[in-house]
Amino acid sequence: MTKKYADVQFDNAPFSKLYQFLTDIEDLKSGDKVVVDTKNGLTIATVDSIGDNPNPGIKAFKWVVQKVDLSAHESRIERERQLAALTRKMQARKQELQEIQIFALLAKEDDAMRQMLEEFKSLSN
Repeated sequence: MTKKYADVQFDNAPFSKLYQFLTDIEDLKSGDKVVVDTKNGLTIATVDSIGDNPNPGIKAFKWVVQKVDLSAHESRIERERQLAALTRKMQARKQELQEIQIFALLAKEDDAMRQMLEEFKSLSN
């Protein structure tokens, strides 16, 4: 286990101060979301940098608890986006088909509607 130092920024902080935490997570890199153990409890932060030596003047006593894997969440969000887009397309197509069916039913009863529907079909091909 190799101890390193992770400089992080708290995601909910209104300013960009860096804090340093100890870590032994091997694949940790800049930009990773992590859970850190703070005096106020567990908090989400973003890794700014990783180093083998501590920053002078900053004492790292607390640890990075774990790296946050957002891939399942991002996949879920993308799937929801795709489902919503597909639902919109299906609703539009349903509306289109319903209108065509209504026009076809009316055309059986009305010669003027039949002529307009035939013209519509010829123009849309």
